[in-house]
Amino acid sequence: SERDIIDTIWNKVCEYYRMLSDWYQNRTWYHLIGYNIYIDEDNNIETLYKLSNIYMNKEEHEYGHKTYFEKTLKDITRKSLIQKKTDNFIDLVEGLIYGGDNKLIKKILLIYNLAVLELEEKTDVRFAFEKFKEEDWDIEHINATADGRPYDDNDIDTNERLIWLKSALNIPNIDNIIVDDKKIIDVINKIINNKLYLPKNNDAEFIYVYETIINFFNDLSNQNGIGNLTLLDSTINRGYKNDVFPAKRTEIINKCCSDIYIPLATKK
Repeated sequence: SERDIIDTIWNKVCEYYRMLSDWYQNRTWYHLIGYNIYIDEDNNIETLYKLSNIYMNKEEHEYGHKTYFEKTLKDITRKSLIQKKTDNFIDLVEGLIYGGDNKLIKKILLIYNLAVLELEEKTDVRFAFEKFKEEDWDIEHINATADGRPYDDNDIDTNERLIWLKSALNIPNIDNIIVDDKKIIDVINKIINNKLYLPKNNDAEFIYVYETIINFFNDLSNQNGIGNLTLLDSTINRGYKNDVFPAKRTEIINKCCSDIYIPLATKK
């Protein structure tokens, strides 16, 4: 009868509502499901359907259907990161190099952010997927790379080299940095005042200061390894990607007070 059809449809709606509520209440499920939908954005409806079928499967399992769902969810997540069971996950992560498999690096950094939140046991803070999806994310070097120095021959106030030099002047304790018996702050001011940052004037002066400051703050032994990489909103990153860590840290602190979402692991 028509009533039976309506009841069947309504019962199905209620069943899916209970499922979605269950998914949300369990913080681990929330994070893992959100992760799998995010990384498969072009097929997220298929991903949702696949996960709902696994959850709805009430067949008897040795550890209950919800435990089975979580185990399967973790297996799906693991397979998105590591293809072969024989591969060692730690070796995989430690072997990642910027410029190699950047898609995998982004997945690893996202999972890392979720794991950091999971460890915050005293709160129910969840990863803000809705805000995360609104932004375009770069893989950012925490410490700037020696070969990433800007090149700009425009004699204007927005010259990238000039901006970098002014930013360097704000590095905490810049007055105390002495290299080759020279106070770096004096060299920077000399370059700015005489426009030696323009390649046509004296390229060597700027390169010397850039490499000196980068080397002073950075451990360049593995600058492209996973330990020197993090996720950062591209609008922030592209504004100061060549800055040394103290300058970046100041900028991040300032951005934390704005509407831009910064994941917890990136803040840390």
